[in-house]
Amino acid sequence: MLTVIFSSYPDYSGNSKTLYEYMHKTYGNSISLIWVVFEKTSISLFESNKIPYVLYKHNNFEETMNQTKIIFDTHGRLLNDKKEEQIYINLWHGFGPKKMGYLLPAANFASQDKNFFEMNRRKTDYVITSSGFSTLIASSRFNFNAQRILPLGMARCDELITSNGKELLQKLTNTNLKNFKKILLYLPTFRNGIRKKK
Repeated sequence: MLTVIFSSYPDYSGNSKTLYEYMHKTYGNSISLIWVVFEKTSISLFESNKIPYVLYKHNNFEETMNQTKIIFDTHGRLLNDKKEEQIYINLWHGFGPKKMGYLLPAANFASQDKNFFEMNRRKTDYVITSSGFSTLIASSRFNFNAQRILPLGMARCDELITSNGKELLQKLTNTNLKNFKKILLYLPTFRNGIRKKK
């Protein structure tokens, strides 16, 4: 049986979560779909929802990794554990216009950034992006062959488009949004590279 592993930060979120739910619904038990959990506090979520999981670097983690053929990840957390024969697919967690990776100025491209992006370039088989334009950005950010970047869409964004997003946003913000035709969200994340102090 094909074994596929999923990972995200935080545990069970973003593109990996959406893709896992789609694959679980589509393929049922014909594929072994397993989550790698990093935080012990997340275990109750997986157990209460009967989602197969292994705790990172505990119990049967190595055995599960040895059986795995495909890895879907959003933050590169399993790059160190990827074996040569496995297919590592970086779903990433977003492709906004911010500078990161090899697009950062040299002064802000710290050694830990370089190490991460170099390992990412060597070990990642495919990167999934939302469009051809995002493919160009990803290729530049990761110093990555654009032929290995696939503009297939981002699973979590596809889910937003097919759901009643305005209703969900109303619940999250506790605000009446019914009279708005368009809503723009600006949700920035870190800007200065990995683990930089400033």
